[in-house]
Amino acid sequence: MWIDVETSLPVGVAAEFNTDRGLFTGFNKLHGEWRAYDFQWNAELPEGIFEPNIPDDYTGFKVTDFIPPEVKVGLLGLGFAPAGLIIWRKARKRKGARPADSDGIC
Repeated sequence: MWIDVETSLPVGVAAEFNTDRGLFTGFNKLHGEWRAYDFQWNAELPEGIFEPNIPDDYTGFKVTDFIPPEVKVGLLGLGFAPAGLIIWRKARKRKGARPADSDGIC
């Protein structure tokens, strides 16, 4: 980040990232760079600039539409594993909590 010494306001920002292969990157390495500069502080904004102007032919989407199918399957599996573990533990506790028969065998 670059700061103007007279106003103490940012005049430029830069960022960069790198990732390894992983579930959330679709098993790809990613690299990204981002830069922002020429900020205009206290600029006048036109009336209605934040009003949504949605075209008639607009098609909605969800963020999950951009996740590759193989990653969705992996995420689904992550949900089943903890649920299965919880069910198994509860069943195991119930089995141990049963009263013993008269011969001492559960």
